[in-house]
Amino acid sequence: MNASGSESSKGGRAKKKAKSDQGAQNRGGRKGTDPKDLIEAALQDGLTEDKSEIDGDPVRKTLSDTTEPRYNEMMKIWEAYAATFEVSDPFDMRTMKHFTETVARSTKCRLDKSLGRPTVKSIRVKMRRFMSQWQRATNTSIPETVRKSMCYYIQDVLRYKIPLSVEEKAPKYLTIENYTAMEEHLWLIDHHNYVHEGSRVDQSTLLKLHAYTGARLREICNAKYKDLLCMVAWQDGEPEMKIGFKRDLAKGMQDTPKKPKHPLYERLEPTPPLFANGLLFLLAIIISAGAFKDYKTIDDVLDARPNPRSNFRIMGWRDEVLDDPVFPEMSVNGPTKKIKNATAWGAQCSAWAVRSGFIDGIGLHASRKESLIKVDDSGYSLGQVMKFAGHRNPKTLVGHYLDDMSNVDGAAAFLNLEPRQNLTEDFRSASMRKISDILFSLPSKDLGELQRREDFVQLCKQIDNLSIQINAAPTDGREELQAQRRQLYDLRQRLIDEELGKLRRLQGQAKGEAPGKGEWHRSYFDRVIRRMVPERDRLAHTLPLTVPLRSQEGISALQDLIALRTNDSRVAYQEVLRPMGGQCPVPSCTRDIASFPATDRWKHVFQCFKSYYEAESGSAEFCFQCSKWVAGKKDWEDHCQDHISNGTVPFWCDLVTFRHATVYAGYCPCCLGNKGLPADKRMKQFLDRNNWQRHIWECNTAYIQGFGIENPIPCPHFLCNTEVQSESEFWHHICDAHRSGKPRTGIVLGESQVDGIGASVALQRKRPRPQLEDQACEQPDRKRTTRRRSSQPIGHKFVNTSEADFSQFNATETLTVSSIHSPHCSTQHSSVSDDSYPSLDTPLSSLPDDMFMDLDRQSLPDSLRSPVGSDDLVDPNIRTEGDLTSIGSSAARTSTHATTAESATGRWSDKGCEVIDATLQRSRKLPASDITQSNDEELTTVNNDVYEVEKLIAKGKIGKRVWYKVKWAGYPESDNSWVKNENVGLGAVAQFRSEPVQKLFEFEKLITRRKAEGYIEYEAKWQGQPTTENIWVEKGDLSRKLVDAFDAELAEA
Repeated sequence: MNASGSESSKGGRAKKKAKSDQGAQNRGGRKGTDPKDLIEAALQDGLTEDKSEIDGDPVRKTLSDTTEPRYNEMMKIWEAYAATFEVSDPFDMRTMKHFTETVARSTKCRLDKSLGRPTVKSIRVKMRRFMSQWQRATNTSIPETVRKSMCYYIQDVLRYKIPLSVEEKAPKYLTIENYTAMEEHLWLIDHHNYVHEGSRVDQSTLLKLHAYTGARLREICNAKYKDLLCMVAWQDGEPEMKIGFKRDLAKGMQDTPKKPKHPLYERLEPTPPLFANGLLFLLAIIISAGAFKDYKTIDDVLDARPNPRSNFRIMGWRDEVLDDPVFPEMSVNGPTKKIKNATAWGAQCSAWAVRSGFIDGIGLHASRKESLIKVDDSGYSLGQVMKFAGHRNPKTLVGHYLDDMSNVDGAAAFLNLEPRQNLTEDFRSASMRKISDILFSLPSKDLGELQRREDFVQLCKQIDNLSIQINAAPTDGREELQAQRRQLYDLRQRLIDEELGKLRRLQGQAKGEAPGKGEWHRSYFDRVIRRMVPERDRLAHTLPLTVPLRSQEGISALQDLIALRTNDSRVAYQEVLRPMGGQCPVPSCTRDIASFPATDRWKHVFQCFKSYYEAESGSAEFCFQCSKWVAGKKDWEDHCQDHISNGTVPFWCDLVTFRHATVYAGYCPCCLGNKGLPADKRMKQFLDRNNWQRHIWECNTAYIQGFGIENPIPCPHFLCNTEVQSESEFWHHICDAHRSGKPRTGIVLGESQVDGIGASVALQRKRPRPQLEDQACEQPDRKRTTRRRSSQPIGHKFVNTSEADFSQFNATETLTVSSIHSPHCSTQHSSVSDDSYPSLDTPLSSLPDDMFMDLDRQSLPDSLRSPVGSDDLVDPNIRTEGDLTSIGSSAARTSTHATTAESATGRWSDKGCEVIDATLQRSRKLPASDITQSNDEELTTVNNDVYEVEKLIAKGKIGKRVWYKVKWAGYPESDNSWVKNENVGLGAVAQFRSEPVQKLFEFEKLITRRKAEGYIEYEAKWQGQPTTENIWVEKGDLSRKLVDAFDAELAEA
């Protein structure tokens, strides 16, 4: 190249550079810009010239909302330590060592129960938090020599001096085998009753997302619809649904736009069971929430196709749901708008794992660890694995998630064989210890022994005393007492959990006394759920199938999953009693079933059918074994005989209720085995729990008397061949094997109901007192000798509360303060056989203690925290009176729901104790003259246990609810009280109506409102009557219009 050409080229480059610099200057760029102009621009934008306004403190990373409280806690401990030992700072080595030992000795042990001390790792973590928070709070650093020394001081000195534990929590892995076991349990055999059946759908979906995305708790629980992207696309010529899930709250990535995203799709190959199809469950949630903008039904969604000239179509959300949680908290009425609590979900999942047989539960890091191991083994690049996990540090995967066991097939490598890829999965599966026949509740004998233990007795006494104090205290002064009682409930439940844990650790097989007749939990699904919740019955068939989502079975499963989230879970019905079109199914009745309170719906349909068939045939019985009506007395006798002849009588004899419905009537094992009775008497069905309890006590006691002390006692049930050696063993057997064990001590009041359903107040009739010697059940072919009866006095009365009458909170409202003979108040009894008569527990009629493990008890109202353990978020609607006594408390809750504005109280006395029965208190004021017990030794000296109605003296109506004012026979006018219309016998009403002059009260207005331990009540005033006639009425007994108007007035005031 010549010189002129070279110069020309240089000149061209210079011109281009000058042009570039000019362009940058015009654009305000860095090139060609005077730095002074940039400074001036910053000052004009608000930069202050005075640097004194800026602090000189170092800036540290902001702590998350969940982490900051732990750091603050360590500073509070230091402040208390500094105040106690009069030190100012932790810079001194001696002071820091002393403080570290203080922390180590005050930390509770959670892992190493044998040593009872915290681990070295726990104390090191705590001290790191303290030193970090000290720097944040004071902007001064603890000397490096002090900081480093604490690590070795804990590890090499305190470890031996205190000593500290070095045990590490063994990692758990949710392998395919463990995951499948949990899903199959949840859908095929689970006995747990959630607050709403939609919880079951959501929890199954949550677990799938944890397993398929490796996401953490909060990252999934906080998901909103704006974090999901749904589309339909072509796949091999067929439409396929896909959903993209963005972890918007990914740990450590809140401030970066690059959040981990995960695809979920419809067509998995090869096809897994439907319960493993994540898109199926997500669609059920989305459709039931009405989240799609243009697609309302299942058909709309499945008929969606991609755009004509595109491979996909976005299926958008309604604007109103963008900020709604995908996984909301559930209430008794279904999904709410509240984001699911991540901690509560973790506890619920662990409880689900325990029910599935995994004795140690599960932490949801188990699914994350297994997911990352599988991804790492699948050959993805390190970058893709880190993106999937949401990690920024590559060391995190190896150091915290991968299994310690190498996946390298060393034997195959050494022998030049084909290496195996699944060597370690079985070992990871074994990390979650599984017992196939895990116990869910304490056997009768073990529970009885625990209830007589001194520490348990003392806790029950304290609970009883606090309940009495709460009842006597003013409404606004109860919170502190209720908090104390909640703590005692937790302590008592802990004792039960500890005993159950010991049995589980020693357990080989379930303690069943006959093949297939072990704990009721194992057959609860088949006995109750299949019969009362048809959607779950169908899902038990469809979800295990390996079919596509768009198959007939897949669509059926989708329909049922949606139904579980949208249906009313408060009430259940047998198929023949199920309402049709929202109306009572009885041909002669067209009433809207929703017009009844949830507690009365099943009862109405049942009684309506009974009246209908009785009008046609004269008599009618509903066979709870067959779920069918049998009209006519002769047909019923033949039907019962067929059951007996075919051996299809109930082996478990307890009265079972589920969501305000009676699923099974109560039966008597002695009567079933008594060949001398007619078939219909042997198969007698008890719908009233109190009558059934009384009969079980009398009949079984009489049966026991027929055998000598030295002779074995055969089980009276003709399908059971068990023989026991003592009376106490007999009651334990009856309870564990036939769910109809010995009644425990209690003080109860009242009388039976009409036809087993309806009134809870005895009207104008008395029952004969039980004469056990004269009413003994004769058992043919049994050797009878005289057997000495227990001399324990029976100084108690029966509570009359039908299982069908229990409303949402009735399970916890009966106060039964034990007499001096209660095992909670005295340790004089040495065996269960010494307990006195009369309230009976059966585990199927009352939910088990461990069923509520997934509840955050501190978040529940006080009325639901009693005697059971935590739940699942628990469904208060499915609890029965058995809950109250299932763990031995004689005072589960003190009711404040008197139907008069006055409040009765109970207190201990020298002669025994005074009693308030809340089930009666809500119907009438308990006559003060009858609440003291007799301590006489003979049964015949028990005070009258029925309150006779002398007459009805007035009638009043509030809204649609009719009330009668009752004058009780033998009691003064001051004990008159108001009773609901449905609790008054027809004879008393007819007599009142026949009076020439009837006293009618007119409702005037509502006076005030209160919330009494879970209930909202309103004080109602009668027109022209003094305030002493005012009554407290529950919110459910008032019209919504009246309540809303009064609440609005209160709000304005």
